Amino acid sequence: MRDSKTLQGGSSFTYNAVNAVYLGVRGHLNDETDWLFRASSSLATHVRPSKTTVPSFQQQSYSLRINHIRNDNLKFGFELAYDQGERLEGSVGLMLSTRYNF
Repeated sequence: MRDSKTLQGGSSFTYNAVNAVYLGVRGHLNDETDWLFRASSSLATHVRPSKTTVPSFQQQSYSLRINHIRNDNLKFGFELAYDQGERLEGSVGLMLSTRYNF
């Protein structure tokens, strides 16, 4: 939802309110492979210009990323993400990547 400043062409939110908890854990499977797990839970709302609060909604997000270095020039990546909450009932994303340095 855009507030009065963004409706006038601005890029900031005046009455945006988000409470969030974030957890990130990183590790290595071996010398060539590392992983990162992230989880977050947020409770978001905003205040109308009339100073009345819009009901809050909850959202949870999770992701697992794995990177593998094949050699000095070639790297592979995999990431799986999941979002669940009151606004977004269920969303899954997958990203595969390859990086080659010439």
